Amino acid sequence: MDPSSDEIMQILQLIRTGGYVGYSVMCIVLYELVITINQEIEVVWKRNFTIASLLLLSTRWLMIVNPIVGNFSGETICRPLYTLTIVVYAVITFMVSLFPALRIYAIWKGTKVGLVFPPIIFALGAVAIGTNIFGLTRSTVMYDPLFDTCVQASSVSPHVSTIARRLLYLTRLSAIAANVLALALTWIRSFRYLQQAHQLQDGGSSLTMILLRDGTTYFGALLVIDILQLVTFTAASNLSMPTYVVPFLDSLPALLTQRFMLNLRQLRGTRDAADTAPASRLTLSFRTPTGFLGNAGEDLDYGSYEEEEDGTLGGGGYQGSIRRSRSRLDGEAKAAGADGLEAGCSNGDFVSASGHVLAI
Repeated sequence: MDPSSDEIMQILQLIRTGGYVGYSVMCIVLYELVITINQEIEVVWKRNFTIASLLLLSTRWLMIVNPIVGNFSGETICRPLYTLTIVVYAVITFMVSLFPALRIYAIWKGTKVGLVFPPIIFALGAVAIGTNIFGLTRSTVMYDPLFDTCVQASSVSPHVSTIARRLLYLTRLSAIAANVLALALTWIRSFRYLQQAHQLQDGGSSLTMILLRDGTTYFGALLVIDILQLVTFTAASNLSMPTYVVPFLDSLPALLTQRFMLNLRQLRGTRDAADTAPASRLTLSFRTPTGFLGNAGEDLDYGSYEEEEDGTLGGGGYQGSIRRSRSRLDGEAKAAGADGLEAGCSNGDFVSASGHVLAI
């Protein structure tokens, strides 16, 4: 039976609204790429190319593919574009799942936690790759000339459809579990550094600042996005209506991940600039020599200046022997005629009363 004029108008309205949403997502991603292109040049193209550089570039430039592809349709390109969309989404999911695992490995390097939990976090986050491949093999995509759009239809039996629905729930719950693990392990590490800061009476290392720098806000945002994706999927299934927030939620993980990596890699330039500038307070951070991981174990740059340091404090990659260095620097300050050392210490660096950085 042919659709009535009212039904046609309703479908056209849905397609038009979906198109507006698609263009909005594309504009957001393009805006992010434009305003951060100078940072990309500084932290990637003006430095030695590493695996971290490849991960950053891949995430940045693949996240724009699907928003662009989603705005095209045609009789001969619907199926290829749909396949491309699934492949790109799978690659982005792989990278977004890999980065938290590398981050946890970097900040827990040298401990059992750093060996056991990163593979678990990655495996939980990568479940979506399998479910998307399953959806690709079980879907039929065709061109609808009446509405000039690509239409996707599922070619599965009701029993398989029920299994697929459960797999989608499993996908979202696995992603939530991965981010909960990453968030919990980051918190544990952060509170240890906070205790070190309190022992040194470091007023600059507040709980808020440490949680900002260590990536808690990043993992927390990903956790919220995963929960919202689960909620919107449930709502769409129960109400049998499109949820236009889904394209935004799908694009945010990659956008947040590439911004987090940009922030981490900016630290080297920030510290280089700090070498020639006076500082009034430095803050406690965790930094590990991660080799091919680049800056994956750094803390986020929120305006604090930090120096590189050598030596190890305890296990698990703490940098700088704080107690020994503090005694040594007290002696240096007295020999230089300074009144004493300012209490604000970070990374094993201290600031003299005259405002000069005394690097360890």
